[in-house]
Amino acid sequence: MRLIGKQVEVVVTAGKLAVVHLGVEMALHDLVAPGETSINDDHYGGPRPLPKRAPRPRTAAEHSMVGLGEVGMAFLTAAAAAGASKLGSELPAIVALEATYGHDALVAALERATTYSRFSLADVRAILDAGPGVPGSPRSASRSAPSSPQFRRGRCRPTGSESCHEAA
Repeated sequence: MRLIGKQVEVVVTAGKLAVVHLGVEMALHDLVAPGETSINDDHYGGPRPLPKRAPRPRTAAEHSMVGLGEVGMAFLTAAAAAGASKLGSELPAIVALEATYGHDALVAALERATTYSRFSLADVRAILDAGPGVPGSPRSASRSAPSSPQFRRGRCRPTGSESCHEAA
């Protein structure tokens, strides 16, 4: 019930301040020193949400990175939090990797770089060069080792002049 514009009674007893309306206690607060506040989050539907500190891009490269979506913003935010000092000078080259590797590959690489706190140009390029076959990648299971007999461990031990195919 909102009490704006209503007449209330304020009662102070035993170190508490009570707000009473029509004989019903509506709020109870601890007394505090002059100039201090006593806020009860339950009066406002819960605690106040923390502010979101979204990146504020200033350069063209930062705008391009934010343009990659949540992954780009997460990369910038995590890099700033980690104190990546060379990011400003390397960011244009990181964004330019999209032309070489493609949008989806760059987004996947930035996501992986953010996960493992790798924020340099060399790190992002190494992730892109490793491709989708690195462990933890969705396509890594499809890139298994060949299963022919000569590649199985311990199966190919040619002796003399025979080859692996002849020994198997």
